[in-house]
Amino acid sequence: MLRVLTFAVLGVALVFSSPAALADGFVPLPSIEAQASTKAYFQTSLKIRFVKFVRGKAIVELRNDGAFKTTFKAQGLFFVPEVNPERAPQRMVAAGPFYVASRSTPLSSLGIAAGKKARVTLNVFCLDAHRSYPSDGQRYRIAKARLPKDLRSAISRGAATIVNSASARQASYRLQSHIWTVRSGDWVRLEGERKSERHDKKAPNQARDLLQLKSFRLAPSAK
Repeated sequence: MLRVLTFAVLGVALVFSSPAALADGFVPLPSIEAQASTKAYFQTSLKIRFVKFVRGKAIVELRNDGAFKTTFKAQGLFFVPEVNPERAPQRMVAAGPFYVASRSTPLSSLGIAAGKKARVTLNVFCLDAHRSYPSDGQRYRIAKARLPKDLRSAISRGAATIVNSASARQASYRLQSHIWTVRSGDWVRLEGERKSERHDKKAPNQARDLLQLKSFRLAPSAK
């Protein structure tokens, strides 16, 4: 009897320690203000669902389950491949502007009315220079917490400067280089880490991936 109760208690603890996906695939949007705690997952009424990855873009759907309009910001949001980390491609982080549906206006935030949904195209970039670049259609899950404050702030500052000073095509190339530099300069463990994660600034995959990014634009090309 004691053994049964022990497992029951552990089961309850697990239920409350992570934001389980709802039946329709939505999960609570990680909070920007709080990190690595159960409360951080539920401080917003927004839910998010990964739809697909294609050509440097992550398509996600947002839903406001609250009673009031709330604002979405992508800063520090990152995605973990749904595969064993030891053979997974790069984790991807949202950076730069994002877009709604077919509209071409770049956004840094989006207000979503109570009970409404929005489909958003995020520009996403690789976090792990030494891993392989993901193929179109790679399945991802939303990380339970956003990037740590110092890391996401450094990425965001650089992104703002690059986006304002470069063409859409050059911005993709330069922003990816910036993210790898920041990430390698102050390495921290993130969700989806390998047992022995390598973070070599001169990793062989960088040149190939940057060449591929030259064909991408910070624009809503994915459908």
